[in-house]
Amino acid sequence: MVDEVNTQALNKQQLEQMIEQTLRASSQQDEQPVDDDEGKKKYKEMRFAAMNLLARREYSRGELTDKLQRRFELPALAELVLDQLIEDGLQSDQRFTESFVNSRVNRGHGLFRIRQELRQKKLASHLLEELLSELSIDWFAVAADCYQRKFGDSKIIDQKDYAKRARFMAYRGHNSGDITELLAAFR
Repeated sequence: MVDEVNTQALNKQQLEQMIEQTLRASSQQDEQPVDDDEGKKKYKEMRFAAMNLLARREYSRGELTDKLQRRFELPALAELVLDQLIEDGLQSDQRFTESFVNSRVNRGHGLFRIRQELRQKKLASHLLEELLSELSIDWFAVAADCYQRKFGDSKIIDQKDYAKRARFMAYRGHNSGDITELLAAFR
């Protein structure tokens, strides 16, 4: 118990020193002096804002960085807050990726669309590849389910209808092989 309290106090002291160093470095760049009390207050505000965001849904580190930097305009302190949130287990890119992929697969999105959306959210592609190797998703089944929800069992009437359905499936991010195979079954 005593060791646990000492460790927490040490971590708090280290954190305060890191806040001071970060604020000194950012104030030297901006040439606006920031005192320690104001810095600690900014840190707490920024952490509170990040935790409020994370309470609603998972965010990638890139998304949180953008949001915090736009709101507080202290990029170095934002990085410090995010490092601490990751250390505390409150933010995880792995958890975000898993949640995001499951959500998009349930909506009927294909691999190409999911990859593109994750790139927009500033997430490393290796996280997606690791997750996909663990999940083993049947992308043709996802495409077939998406097609079935949108078009049902209706037959393709003409070339214009074929093109419309193919565009829809491509927009959802399915690969051309799956789309061709799926549309051939409804001709």
